[in-house]
Amino acid sequence: MGTSVPENFGWRGVWRMNVASHILAAIFTAHTCRGLFAHTPQEAFHLLLANPLLGGDGTSDGGLHEDGHSEKGLPLWTYSLGYAIPGILISGAGNLLAHALFERDLVPREDSRAVFTNAYAMAGSAPLLAPLHKGLYERRFGYLYFDMYDHSLGLLLLSAALCLLVTETWFYWVHRAMHTPWLYKHVHAMHHSFNPSFTGAAASFHALDVAALALGAFVVPSLVPTHHATLSAFLFLNLIYTLLQHAATRTSWGCGVLMDANLHNIHHDYGMRPRNLGSLTCVWDRLLGTLEPKVPKWAETARREWREKAARERREEAAQSEGRAQTARFAANTA
Repeated sequence: MGTSVPENFGWRGVWRMNVASHILAAIFTAHTCRGLFAHTPQEAFHLLLANPLLGGDGTSDGGLHEDGHSEKGLPLWTYSLGYAIPGILISGAGNLLAHALFERDLVPREDSRAVFTNAYAMAGSAPLLAPLHKGLYERRFGYLYFDMYDHSLGLLLLSAALCLLVTETWFYWVHRAMHTPWLYKHVHAMHHSFNPSFTGAAASFHALDVAALALGAFVVPSLVPTHHATLSAFLFLNLIYTLLQHAATRTSWGCGVLMDANLHNIHHDYGMRPRNLGSLTCVWDRLLGTLEPKVPKWAETARREWREKAARERREEAAQSEGRAQTARFAANTA
């Protein structure tokens, strides 16, 4: 299937591959707990809500001053939680919603491991990305601004366009590097172990994978004045779009420009072979010859087997439920 590692490895493989994620998640947990326990619950909650990543303005309790500068700033643990909490909640909610609406009969039970890897990806990458968020939002580097009137509407639109261009370019080339043999086997194969793909796999990455791909979001605000709402909206929409991209329905809506669910599922079909590597668009894939619009035959077979397995599990669940109901009725009648 075009890959050098086994597809769909189970819990043991997930645990073995995530050694670095285990270490980073432990750092995240220890650092966060230390920060939380250093304050009363009310103080910790207030500090967390002041974090710009959670919608706060960061202007109180050691945070940003009115001019956007801070000598000390908010504690680093607030940025770790401010980054991890939205990612875990949005990914989890999207997974549950998709499962309830249209993926229940498409996804075998064994892929519940995605819930674990989602949380690990966010918690494990937080220690690497939180210092960058803190530095950017507290203006220790870069040009992030908070007042809409600090710069013109033209610059606002330009920074938004640059965010799209730069992050798309960054994602393509880092993603292409992840499909080289060593990086694929030791890092990116975690994401591709969910094959065929489904919504729960959208954020199921190795922590180092998440960190490397996410670094592109820091490039534009580091070089060009960028409103914080522009950056936040871009990150939020990117996360939502990623969930839609991984839907097991393989829906095609991209019109040959956007990287839709069908094209991204084909990317998963090809394993290590670099196909359909773009994030939001397939522009770089078209330019560099890595676009593949056709579903391979083996993927159709795997998809059919996957659905049959999911349907079989649902029938078994229904039979077991009916058996329990009959037992309960019999017990009630004989009581």
